[in-house]
Amino acid sequence: WKPKKIFVVGLHRSGTSIIADLLKSHPRIAGHHIAAMPTELENEGQHLQRVFPPDDALGGPGYFAFNPLAHLTETSPLVTHENASQLDHEWGKHWDNRATYAVEKSPSSLLRMRFLQALFPDAYFLVILRHPVCTAYATYAWGTVHGGKHSLPPDAVVGFVEHWMAAHQILEAD
Repeated sequence: WKPKKIFVVGLHRSGTSIIADLLKSHPRIAGHHIAAMPTELENEGQHLQRVFPPDDALGGPGYFAFNPLAHLTETSPLVTHENASQLDHEWGKHWDNRATYAVEKSPSSLLRMRFLQALFPDAYFLVILRHPVCTAYATYAWGTVHGGKHSLPPDAVVGFVEHWMAAHQILEAD
């Protein structure tokens, strides 16, 4: 059983979770839901696999697009039949095996679409774009909740806007 993949991509705090949840509510669409996963990881497939590094290993929310290792394309040595099978296996353990489609939602997949398309040629991609200032303030608020009130400097919002710009420049070039 190999469902057709639907990748919901967009930066952290851009609305990808709600879109993925809406898609998963359809009876023919499966998606990750792991009760034991910490809520801040938001049932993202990036945390359920061992093929590519997750956002946190690349700098985390608001930073990963500055890391050149975050941008994966069809030329990556990770594009192999074995890795496609491994992702199918690792993600598939968390999907309803009766579904026709399976949703995977991970923010940094915004910079991995060419890579994922090479692994899963029949996949769909749903790209969520939210205004950079809104995304930056939402990321800042999320970071202070999960990292502590004083975990981010006051000017972090400016850096998050710059991160949005960097990520979307890569997206546009792809």
